[in-house]
Amino acid sequence: MAVKLSLVNLAATATVTPSTEAALYPGTNARQPERPMTPWRTTATSQQTLVVNFGAATALDVVAVVRANYTAATIQGHATDAWGAPSYSQAITLARSPVSGRYQYGLLPVAFNYQFLRLV
Repeated sequence: MAVKLSLVNLAATATVTPSTEAALYPGTNARQPERPMTPWRTTATSQQTLVVNFGAATALDVVAVVRANYTAATIQGHATDAWGAPSYSQAITLARSPVSGRYQYGLLPVAFNYQFLRLV
């Protein structure tokens, strides 16, 4: 029996809204994990957010954060872009890559089927 593996980037066509962004590093860069040298960068040092709107409820099997320069984050999901009490919230601790020296994390979310994903 053959095993098939497919990695579809569901964020590639999603609308991405960052809390802030540096001029040369817009939030839309977060939709392109295959281009890790062109990241989204913020202009602030305080807590920031990146909201991904898939356009409809979307079941996710994996959420990956790659080449980050922070060690902790929260991945949230909700049916609307109102974040007072999100339906899904998972705190994560990113580990340092021995190759790049940057931080990364792969999350296998349980029962994630929301239109909006937010990285805090």
